[in-house]
Amino acid sequence: MQENPPKLSTSEIDILNPNRILEKTLSNWYIFLGSVFISTILAFYITKETTPIYESEGLLLISEDKNNLSLDIFSSTGGPSENTSLQNEIVNLQTYSLAYETVKQLDLNVSYFKENFFRLKPIYNKYPIKVQANWEKPQLINALFKIIPGKENEFIVEIEVSANTQIYTKQFGGKADVYSPFKGGDLGPFQGEYGQIISNPYFEFSIFNGQNENFESVYFKIQGDGSLAKKYKSMVNIGPESKGNTALLLKIAHPDKEIGELYINTLMTTFLASDLKIKSLISQQSLEFIQNQITTVADSLNQYENELQSYRTINRITNLSEKGSNILNETVKLDDELNKQNLRLEYYKNLQKYLTDPEGGNLIVPSVIGIEDPIFNNTVTNLLNLQNEKSGLKGVLAGDSFSYIRELNNKIENLKNNLKESNTNAILNISNHIDRLQDMISVVEKDFNQLPEVERNLTSIQRRFKINESIYTFLLQRKAETEIQKASTITKHRVLDAAMLNSSPISPKLSRNLAIGVSLGVSIPLLFLIIWSIFYHKVVDPKEVENLLNIPVLGFVPREKEKNNILVHNPKSIITESFRTIRSNLAIRFDFKNKGTIMVTSTRPGEGKTYISIKIASAYAALGKKTILVGMDLRKPAISKELNLIHNKFGVTTFLTQEGEAWENLIQATDQEDLEVLNAGPYLERSTELINTKKFERLMASLKEHYDFVIIDTSPIGLVSETLDLTKYTDINLFVLRQNYSFINQVQVANDLKEKMGFNNFYVVVNDMHKFGLNRHNYVYGYGYSYNSYSEDEPKGGLFRKIFR
Repeated sequence: MQENPPKLSTSEIDILNPNRILEKTLSNWYIFLGSVFISTILAFYITKETTPIYESEGLLLISEDKNNLSLDIFSSTGGPSENTSLQNEIVNLQTYSLAYETVKQLDLNVSYFKENFFRLKPIYNKYPIKVQANWEKPQLINALFKIIPGKENEFIVEIEVSANTQIYTKQFGGKADVYSPFKGGDLGPFQGEYGQIISNPYFEFSIFNGQNENFESVYFKIQGDGSLAKKYKSMVNIGPESKGNTALLLKIAHPDKEIGELYINTLMTTFLASDLKIKSLISQQSLEFIQNQITTVADSLNQYENELQSYRTINRITNLSEKGSNILNETVKLDDELNKQNLRLEYYKNLQKYLTDPEGGNLIVPSVIGIEDPIFNNTVTNLLNLQNEKSGLKGVLAGDSFSYIRELNNKIENLKNNLKESNTNAILNISNHIDRLQDMISVVEKDFNQLPEVERNLTSIQRRFKINESIYTFLLQRKAETEIQKASTITKHRVLDAAMLNSSPISPKLSRNLAIGVSLGVSIPLLFLIIWSIFYHKVVDPKEVENLLNIPVLGFVPREKEKNNILVHNPKSIITESFRTIRSNLAIRFDFKNKGTIMVTSTRPGEGKTYISIKIASAYAALGKKTILVGMDLRKPAISKELNLIHNKFGVTTFLTQEGEAWENLIQATDQEDLEVLNAGPYLERSTELINTKKFERLMASLKEHYDFVIIDTSPIGLVSETLDLTKYTDINLFVLRQNYSFINQVQVANDLKEKMGFNNFYVVVNDMHKFGLNRHNYVYGYGYSYNSYSEDEPKGGLFRKIFR
């Protein structure tokens, strides 16, 4: 767990200072350069290994129905207006049902793969083999077939099934596609020959050598039309070509140059065929209705014709009298009009029933039975078109097409609501007209009853015959008109531009990948640097420490590989040289050469103040200066352990608490000549208070008199108060920071010693520096001294060791 930095200062260093981050970025330029180099190589590799994607696009013109008078009524009800027709056609083009009908016309069910770095990579354009499936037989869907080339014209088939493997079969005479789960069975391996049928209860296909050359193992998978329809439906992008027109631009991005172009063209022709089919269906339904009526009327007409001929023969009468002819003509005229009105009334009643229950029967356009109201006719025609379009979507419908069905239902309901009111009024008007016609017929029939019986019966037969003849002629006329209308039915939409392939792939783009790679190459290390700056609050960069400090830095002490506290034991090491540099800086900059007192402290335990104290004392003793190391870390003395001395049972506290004890008796010798130690001694409750006594003052005076240099190892300055009390006895105070251990905010503690407390004799030493950091910054002190001036006696290595040591 990361330690919290000590709160020793009223002000803190801004660790997210932009200048600080910029400086770290510039000082670590080689990391950014390496990151950009690696990301650029990756961009080239990804561009090379990514399958190219080609875009094909076609242009389809959607024509509006200018003659649809019912749209004015429809729009006035608050429903979608004609302005939404283009969006409706876009939705229609994106339906699963249209995609399903499109893929059924294309041979897209087999996908090919090859092995590429422990994964399967799709193959496009140039297939090493060609699989021809027999769709009249069952097929194994979503299983992975592996083709292993054998001798000459032979190969081996291995099959791997998965949880979604299914058996495809055609049922009901090929009218229905059925998919059933695969429950297991004999799946080989099988041996086969190119061009020969490979048959199994679960599949049947032939394999041809597509390139007529040798190849490594290749894989293929057979997919059903349903999954293909979903796949291609999601790949097509449809939208207006531009504002102000009704042209639609259909685009598809596909790895296969030919398939994308073929799919768009087939989709547009399927859409036009579907639109034409819906429009033709109304005419076909009308023709079926008329033909049924013609058949019924023809039977009645034939019956009355035979009855008329028989009556004339038996009664030897051929013609009517003038009065009878007049009565007949008048009656037939009224009967003809009455039949037409009854036919219309029956139509309106059927329409009323249809509006209430659309499943209750078939509906035809009103013009078939002679209703000539253009607004009414167009409204019913529009309703039939919408109903037929909705019926066409019931077969195969994906979930995301339900929004289109809901919109169709809303439009249908709005049209029904408009028709219900006008239809009710029409029924009332026709009923009144029929009543008037029946009254008029009743008047004529009074004259009819005055005719002689034979003539009256003949007139009655002729009246029925002429009524049916008139209806028959009317139906034949309507049939001819409907057949002409059906034959001339065309879709008003048309293809403006067939799909054309863009020869250049839309992806991958090398320039775009390189831009992304360079951006990531810069941003990733920068982001890491920012995060590191936020969460890592410790001293790392020695140059940063110098920039933040308001007091001088005397030196940087490298990390010691093998601990050796006595410098004379390894005089040529970089550690020894670093303390020589500190000693030289004190001598040159502060004339600190022959005598003096140095206190070494830090902010928190573990920063190496005792280690620095011992090394500094050893450095002066190496010059032949009589030096004493005084342990004043009364709470946690460590000198005895570091120098392998006998014990810490006596020392400074012993002298201060025991009367008559001479300090000379408490001194301990070390392995280095001219270096002696006065330990802290056992800790007592009053130990820290004794520092401010006359006796301690006399002790310090005696030590300064008998020794050239007095080095004092103290407690951390941030934890106890007595450390600052010792500064009145010292000439130089060293403040120790440790790389990757001391918090960066501790720098401000050192600054505050000068700025807020007025100490001008505090100087910083950075401990435990990595050799890499020292070499990188090339710190030099004094007159040409640097940490690379000397080297440890290390065995010589080869070129690799020289570069990366």
